[in-house]
Amino acid sequence: MYKIETHLHTAESSPCAKLSAAEMIELYHKAGYKTVIVTDHFIQKYLDGYDSECWQNAVDRFFLGYRNAKEKGDEIGVNVILSAEIHLSTVPGDYLVYGITPEILYNYPDICKVTHEEFYKIMHENGVLVVQAHPRRDGGTYSDYSCIDGFEIYNSSPRHENYTDLAEAQAKEHNLYMTAGSDAHRLEDYALSGMLSDKEIKTVDDFVELVKSGKGQLIR
Repeated sequence: MYKIETHLHTAESSPCAKLSAAEMIELYHKAGYKTVIVTDHFIQKYLDGYDSECWQNAVDRFFLGYRNAKEKGDEIGVNVILSAEIHLSTVPGDYLVYGITPEILYNYPDICKVTHEEFYKIMHENGVLVVQAHPRRDGGTYSDYSCIDGFEIYNSSPRHENYTDLAEAQAKEHNLYMTAGSDAHRLEDYALSGMLSDKEIKTVDDFVELVKSGKGQLIR
């Protein structure tokens, strides 16, 4: 079985992360993970800090963590896949977007400010799978089930209560896809969760197919 990390942050692109992209990939390689999906925080205040004058420059700067991770992964044999964790200013919650690309984001400079319905429509028009990250974290309850494809039902971050049983029950009730991830920011976070596949996951399309098939095993 091939191990996949579905939720990871780098110090280059997520100010709350404490390890560089290269450090993260080295750690995951040693832990036996074959694929790592980089999901840095895509938040308006961070983007304004990168370049408040030019949206394309801000987007390019945001993906520095991914680029560094990809370089290290190519060097040591880890598949590194691009994603993001987008925070909307209009609704509570954070959304893992599997299939996002810089080119998609270039076209939507107000993506963090749109409504949940508009966000979901944009993502689906561009073939992106939308998974609500840690949907019940610390007692949170907001979800518009018509505007998401899945729940990250298991998140192993040691600094939060994620109410896994509730998230899993609601995902099943609403026929949502289910994922699990480490939400790695620090040394104590890495390689605590993720997913297993009986075939190697090399691309985001491979991962989306795995999630939709229901054949991916959750690492808890």
